[in-house]
Amino acid sequence: MTFLPGSRRSGGFGLSTPRLLEQMAGPVRTRVLARGRIAENGQLVVPPELGIPPGARLLAVRGSGRALGFAAQGPIYDEALKHPGLEVYRSLPITTSPS
Repeated sequence: MTFLPGSRRSGGFGLSTPRLLEQMAGPVRTRVLARGRIAENGQLVVPPELGIPPGARLLAVRGSGRALGFAAQGPIYDEALKHPGLEVYRSLPITTSPS
């Protein structure tokens, strides 16, 4: 999985795959923030360099068609908070394996 920067207004990040990014215009390739993976349990592991604290609530939003957006703030995020009927998916606790 490839993590792309979110907008200044919404914060967060975009999530895509290398294959989808190959189909995009050149400049986006230089804006890759980090690479990550989906764990065996199906959980997305967000790299620490994104600055998203554990337990943060993110709003999944339609992205460019090549990336799924996750907003962390801003007017769209604030509007979503007014709708208690939206489903909330909780993250699983992350455990580290002994080295």
